[in-house]
Amino acid sequence: MLAKTKRTKFPSKSPIPKKTAIELDMPVEFMHGLAIREGNSKKPVYELHKWWARRLGTCFRMLLLGATTSSRKRHILFNGAFFKAHSLENLVVLDPFMGGGTSVVESTKFGAKVIGVDIDPVACLIAKKEIEAINESDLLIAFEKIEDKCAKKIKDRYTTRLPNGTSAIIVNAFWVDILTCLECKSIVDGHPHFRLSSDKNNFHQTVFCESCGQITNTHLNYKSFTCKNCNFRTNIDKGPTSLGILNCSVCKTTTPILKMVKKGKPLSRKLFAMEVLIDGQRRTTFIKARKADITLYKKSQGEFKKNRAKLIFPKVKIPLEGRSDSRPINHGFETYASLFNDRQLLCLSEIGKEIAKIKNKKIKEFIAIAFSDCLASNNMLCAYAFGYKKLTPLFGLHGFRKIVRPVENNVWGTEFGRGSFIKCFRKLLRAKKYSKRPYEFNYSNGMPKPIYTGETAESRIATRFPLLFSKPGPSTFILNSSSENLRKIPNKSVDLILTDPPYFDNIHYSEMSDFYHVWLRKILGPSYVGFKNNHTPFVDSLFPTKYLDSSVVSSAQGFRKKIFQIFGECRRVIKPNGLLIFTHHHRSLIAWQNLAVAVLLNRFSVKNVFPVRSEGRGGFHNSEGNLRWDAVVVARPIKKLENKNPSLKIIGKRVLNQLEYWKKRLELSNISLSDSDSISMRRAFLLKEFSDFKVNESDLMKMMADVDLVHTLPNK
Repeated sequence: MLAKTKRTKFPSKSPIPKKTAIELDMPVEFMHGLAIREGNSKKPVYELHKWWARRLGTCFRMLLLGATTSSRKRHILFNGAFFKAHSLENLVVLDPFMGGGTSVVESTKFGAKVIGVDIDPVACLIAKKEIEAINESDLLIAFEKIEDKCAKKIKDRYTTRLPNGTSAIIVNAFWVDILTCLECKSIVDGHPHFRLSSDKNNFHQTVFCESCGQITNTHLNYKSFTCKNCNFRTNIDKGPTSLGILNCSVCKTTTPILKMVKKGKPLSRKLFAMEVLIDGQRRTTFIKARKADITLYKKSQGEFKKNRAKLIFPKVKIPLEGRSDSRPINHGFETYASLFNDRQLLCLSEIGKEIAKIKNKKIKEFIAIAFSDCLASNNMLCAYAFGYKKLTPLFGLHGFRKIVRPVENNVWGTEFGRGSFIKCFRKLLRAKKYSKRPYEFNYSNGMPKPIYTGETAESRIATRFPLLFSKPGPSTFILNSSSENLRKIPNKSVDLILTDPPYFDNIHYSEMSDFYHVWLRKILGPSYVGFKNNHTPFVDSLFPTKYLDSSVVSSAQGFRKKIFQIFGECRRVIKPNGLLIFTHHHRSLIAWQNLAVAVLLNRFSVKNVFPVRSEGRGGFHNSEGNLRWDAVVVARPIKKLENKNPSLKIIGKRVLNQLEYWKKRLELSNISLSDSDSISMRRAFLLKEFSDFKVNESDLMKMMADVDLVHTLPNK
């Protein structure tokens, strides 16, 4: 294979200037303004399917501009170049940690030849569908066939009647875990509180009676209310559960809910309320679940059990080996199917069966990716954001979060609700419209104005490296493998490596993506890139974790060995005058030490390090102390390292000077770095300061630790 690729004609002259703008200075303040907004509302192409810690397209676009602009022309980065079309057909870009495909999409807009590599098959499928062209009418025809087969019978399973006979569609069904006190054996519904929704604008909240479950509206400031149905007084915020603990009102003991769980048997739950869309109205309301609604569910449950053997849904167990998180197994969920209730499994299986029938592979993959995305909102680990009146999908936080009061979505969907199949299909259409005609938002006048650049985010998919260059225009080679061995990529063939390496011990991507993978295997069959494996590569993923089924520890040393091998492969495939650019953040010194070993000892010389905003203002991961900024590390391959010993005193002083420079510069634009972000940035600057010195792994790590210890900032 390699011998053949060596004879392939690909551009030998790199479009990377000898001295680039990104090595000198970048409009970080301008990038910050774009990132703040995109962080809260991503472009449609990046909403195609869930992926974790996805970097912002605006930042990667600007990094590409900085990497391909001469330092002598860097003024154009400050003068509108961001909103103009760019054509770099001879640029070869590699991302060895492709993930959600931000680098692939943004490089495609530049017309580049792109190589995206990821060990996770779900990531590879997502990235492929983000850039692959498709006729919208073909998608609509395929969807309409599924709609004809599935929509009515699924909708019927979520249709109820109010006491006055009015028809109502269930938008969300509210369930609650049934708990048994281990001390006095009393049984209680595990509500954390007795609120269903709150409306700050209109100063009211929807609450329900602790005794009889009757639903009513009260003023937002009320802490308790007396039920008009049974005269019981409910303390709204004092449910029997809090933070995974049952506070028994009978015997006054406290018991962790986990102690009530038996192996392989999730806690029982019951349906107690619903949010419904009343026929002929354009608003939802909350109603108490009645006997007829429970019967409606049991009818679906019976249908599921009767047809279980021939339904398409994953019946495999959730793997133990390689897990970093004991959830959801320690809550009794042993199979992926157990994360869903029977009505959800029945509806999802029927949709999946129709998708599996689609003969056109490309169309089948597109519909399957929309279906896969809807899975996160149609399982029994979904919560309800009562302040926003909407469902919170699984993986809103990075993990399998157990919910004592889960919410069942309407699987097919209505005009209300979130994450239904029809809404995920509409997201797919929006994503493909964007890819065909991408735009960037200009906020110069306050309000967002889309600027259509004239570029395209659609790419030809190449199945081998040589085929990247077989036709003009953007093309992409997506490789589902570990980047520890990039044997399918020739030596010195890549101009730019643009990536976002794994965040050490922060996110175990494959552990979560396996949730999607097991469904995609069932629906797509042998054409799916990950079909040969029952699960995603838990054990082989780049993540230091303790396995749940043994005492084996994949240590930081093991992580360092793997990432060193990957950057060694990057060093092999990059051209002598190429650029390596990556973004990263972490509070832990060991995370930065691992990167330093991987980058510096593979003879990359760091030329610049600067901050970019990586998150918007809101969201789950923006609480005090969480990191909101990435460090951008810019490096060049060099032939040899210097022999002289570095002065730790001088290095420490330079690191603090760089940090102080950026803090003062950003403050001029009313932008601040938190203490946590400052610590992460300070450790990133160490990579630049230790560049070019000839030291071994242990010495490098020790010297970084010594400098860090002397110049530690208070971690508030």
